[in-house]
Amino acid sequence: MSVLQHPAVLRVRVIAVSALAAAAGLAGLWTGTPAAAAAGPVYAAATASGTGSCADPADACTLSAALGQVAPGGVVQLVTPGNSAPYVGNWTVSTAGTSASAPVTIEPLPGLSSQPVLDGNNGGNTGCSTASCSGPVLSVPSGEYAAISGITIADGDNTASFSAGGGLSVYGTVTVTGCTFTGNTGYYGGAIDDGAYLGGGQVTVSASTFTGNTGYYGGAIDSGGFGGGGSVTVTASTFTGNTAYNGGAIDSGDYGGGSVTVTASTFAGNSVSNDGGAIDGKIMRLDPSGKN
Repeated sequence: MSVLQHPAVLRVRVIAVSALAAAAGLAGLWTGTPAAAAAGPVYAAATASGTGSCADPADACTLSAALGQVAPGGVVQLVTPGNSAPYVGNWTVSTAGTSASAPVTIEPLPGLSSQPVLDGNNGGNTGCSTASCSGPVLSVPSGEYAAISGITIADGDNTASFSAGGGLSVYGTVTVTGCTFTGNTGYYGGAIDDGAYLGGGQVTVSASTFTGNTGYYGGAIDSGGFGGGGSVTVTASTFTGNTAYNGGAIDSGDYGGGSVTVTASTFAGNSVSNDGGAIDGKIMRLDPSGKN
């Protein structure tokens, strides 16, 4: 037997290679351990650029890839301004381990010339960057925590069935700050649904604008429809030109137990064919100090 064939020599060579891999910080590659979720910001563009690694604005990945990488408490920064190109598709926040103190945040890269636009493509699949555009533009399932700020959600079409939320469907917990919802359509909640169909969720909206959204229950927002138990708080927001059967702007608790609290908000030109030109609901609280 030659020296190269001797088992002891082979064992030494394998151990040496493993030690070198560990020393070089490659132990995860050696053992097959998957990469950890990104703790810092990840960067998403309407179309991936550079290496598409999500690591910096020049190498921004798709929004789907960024949502797959972001860690609890992490931030997805959108680098494409809306006046350049929209992000076209439907997406879900599905990071394991989020919490009230560690949500996934979706926000613009500082200094953009206009709000990034997440566009549902009016439900059409031609030109859709994800598997389908026939659903809510953004979904936050039960147990997930998310915060969105400074973005526009537009042209969502979640009307394939008795569906919940054209722009944003929430069964978890979401904070919405300084966002615009326009041209979205859904059965429960044209722009946002919170906890319909026996679900439960919590949505807090501030300094946001809802224009030209359409729903059957809640032209802009529905809370807790059809056996659900959602809770919605709205502050300093504007609702204009939204349309529904019940609740031209907001509907709460139709066939369910949703609740809505509205403070210092403005309603104008919303229309309805049945009840509640601006707001219709079983459990509501309006702050008389606001523009309600």
